[in-house]
Amino acid sequence: GIPGTLLGHPFDTVKVLLHTQSSTNPAYSGAVDAATKVLKSEGIGGLYKGVMSPLAGQMFFRATLFFAYARAKEFVGVSPDDPLSYCKAGGLAWLAGSFFESPIDLFKSQSQQQILRAKADPSYVPQSMGASVKDAVKYMGPRGPWYGMGATLARNLPAASVYFGVVENTKNWFASRNDDGKASNSEICFAGGLGGIFYWSFFYPIDVFNSAVMTDMLNYNFLMIQLEKVLLPIMIHQNWMLIYAPPLLMLSPN
Repeated sequence: GIPGTLLGHPFDTVKVLLHTQSSTNPAYSGAVDAATKVLKSEGIGGLYKGVMSPLAGQMFFRATLFFAYARAKEFVGVSPDDPLSYCKAGGLAWLAGSFFESPIDLFKSQSQQQILRAKADPSYVPQSMGASVKDAVKYMGPRGPWYGMGATLARNLPAASVYFGVVENTKNWFASRNDDGKASNSEICFAGGLGGIFYWSFFYPIDVFNSAVMTDMLNYNFLMIQLEKVLLPIMIHQNWMLIYAPPLLMLSPN
């Protein structure tokens, strides 16, 4: 998880900035423009804004995810003869992993969003990640770190089912064609990349909504966020192909 975070975080920062910029007066025209402007104004550190949250939480998230996946496969009784069984196990596993991933996403996104806030208001003073944690608990109590958990689950459950289903069934297909009955390392890598493409391609619009929730001011109640105020302006004004680019680039190193 940690190497994947270090490689993929710059792409994630660009993704969040494109998700959450103004739909009527965007600060960036696309992924390359966003990365270029952040590097110019913030340096390389700008692309790693908020990286401490995933670095601190990845070991817990990944450990939980793959432990849960191993147990879920036993519970479901996965089999190459039942392709959908891997989808069921994957959805159950990411349900457990989401309890760690949602706070990671929240505080990472809050830090990344500060780039846009500073760009819009020169007098804006960025706050530390610790201050974001305090605000979340102050305004929402113990549930604060899980602000937006519903949006995370709405993305993760179907996306994880598809991801693990594609990865495992692709590996099984390769294994069935090899003399030793196993997929090679390169074939496993290909299966993982293909799973990532399916993950982002089908469920990316939900991730746009998730980013909007995660970058909302922490003194607001999630229940007050109206879906049409988040997704509708993006659908009308944004070029979806431009904001699809960062996650498709990010999936390879991850």
